[in-house]
Amino acid sequence: MPHKIVVTLHGIRTRGQWQKQITPYLARHGLIPYHLDSPYLARHGLIPYHLDYGFFGVLSFVLPWTRATRVQWLRSELRDLMDRTGAKRVSIIAHSFGTWLALEVLEAENGNIRFDRVVLTGSIVRRDFPWGSTLLRKRWIQALRNERATGDWVVRAAELFSRLAGLVAPRAGASGAIGFNTACAGVHERHVAGGHSEVLNIANYDKWARFIAYPRLPDDHLRRVRMLVQQIRALAASQLGVDVELVRTNIFVPNANALRMIPGAWDNMTWAPEHDIELELDHGSTGRAFTDGTPFSIRRLGASWTAGVLPGPEQAKVNPRLQWVLSLPIGRLVTRSELTVAQDVIGVLNVDGLDSVPPLLQTPGDPTLKTLVFALWASTEKIRESLALANIGEPLHDD
Repeated sequence: MPHKIVVTLHGIRTRGQWQKQITPYLARHGLIPYHLDSPYLARHGLIPYHLDYGFFGVLSFVLPWTRATRVQWLRSELRDLMDRTGAKRVSIIAHSFGTWLALEVLEAENGNIRFDRVVLTGSIVRRDFPWGSTLLRKRWIQALRNERATGDWVVRAAELFSRLAGLVAPRAGASGAIGFNTACAGVHERHVAGGHSEVLNIANYDKWARFIAYPRLPDDHLRRVRMLVQQIRALAASQLGVDVELVRTNIFVPNANALRMIPGAWDNMTWAPEHDIELELDHGSTGRAFTDGTPFSIRRLGASWTAGVLPGPEQAKVNPRLQWVLSLPIGRLVTRSELTVAQDVIGVLNVDGLDSVPPLLQTPGDPTLKTLVFALWASTEKIRESLALANIGEPLHDD
């Protein structure tokens, strides 16, 4: 799984003490310190990069040329950082004016700089920001967590200034108090009571780190998911009448414009090259299940497969002993007109096997097989619950 660079941006009239305080929380979820002269340290996990554009007062915010200077500065910093590390995306944690800077850069770059996962706190980004139509669909950004305070008068003042000051005003809004105008998949609104600084509560730092780290799962979610995939593996082996040592389970989720395996969220996956498989959203059994929202299975017939062949470089990573794959989309199961589909799919659970194809899998229309597939599919609900919480940065709730 590619490493993640986390860029933090402070607000006006501050030097961002919180940027230093958050580093240990990022470290808990896989961070390795990064130094511009030591890129070899940046091979794994989350990498914090705390940007300081200096003390920026209210007058500087009001003047359009000083704002433009800071936007150009950030564009240059991010380009340089991505060139040095080879990263295709960076994640952002920003507060106040830093939120405005980050999104101004994203629009100005028109896709040349892309963000992975973004946390906005005390946001003054305009409320009609086009998340769905111009960002998420173009994949300029993967996911957003908007941490807002309902009593934040600072962001409301920024919106008022934007309306009254005309052409010299920034395109600002009270998204840090009221939220964004339209709901959009991938945009997650969270709120707290209080004012502009309450969103920088240290109690939130671990949640932000969890959100940025996804799909790498924190320990609480990983323990639960591993237990569940072990149970599903045992059930599949028992019902198919095969040795459990020949059955495997793994989970793929979208990550950096591809479907990738969640580290550690698997059972009996001992063929190391498979951990690096990258699938297009419609490739293979996994991709078909993800896009269609229904189970999809393939099996080997001699030297070929019944369907879902992967591109050459990815097919070469597959365990040569692999004989069959059953892919189950992880989402909310909905039944209409006797057809069950998964909605809001967030990943795919694969159950597969080595050395031979069980007789039951060789008769696709067998009612017993359909019953087994549905039983395995229904077992993904608790996995869905954990992934949904991890995806927004929330810890595991007690059952």
